[in-house]
Amino acid sequence: MTGFLPPLIFHLLFLEEAIYLPMRHLWRWLLPAFYAISALIAFAHGFNDAGLLSIGQPEAFDILPVMILGAAGILGLLVQLLSRRSLSDVERRHRRWNVILLLLTLFIALLTWFKPTPWVGVLPDYLVLGFFCVILF
Repeated sequence: MTGFLPPLIFHLLFLEEAIYLPMRHLWRWLLPAFYAISALIAFAHGFNDAGLLSIGQPEAFDILPVMILGAAGILGLLVQLLSRRSLSDVERRHRRWNVILLLLTLFIALLTWFKPTPWVGVLPDYLVLGFFCVILF
């Protein structure tokens, strides 16, 4: 189920800005594609962990969830930056927090990719909690 968290983050940000984005048809196509790719990677990891699928190079395969997290950060930033919605002061502060969290997402994805240590591996989990706090409150 954790494989669906990056597309969910992107989906929540997309829903706020969908009608204010240029080329809406492209964005509406990209969202289900992102879910499908994330689901494929999540199921492949689950099958690999259960021994039902054999991955030739598991080290290279383990980087895919990190890349999906980074892609969610990039897509979320694009949605925030390309939106043509006029913002109130409260919405501007909310967007600022979203942008900060999305930049942290990119940073953590890169850190996990280049420096995969045990303490770095838990950072994405805590970052997702930060997203849900900002989005819900």
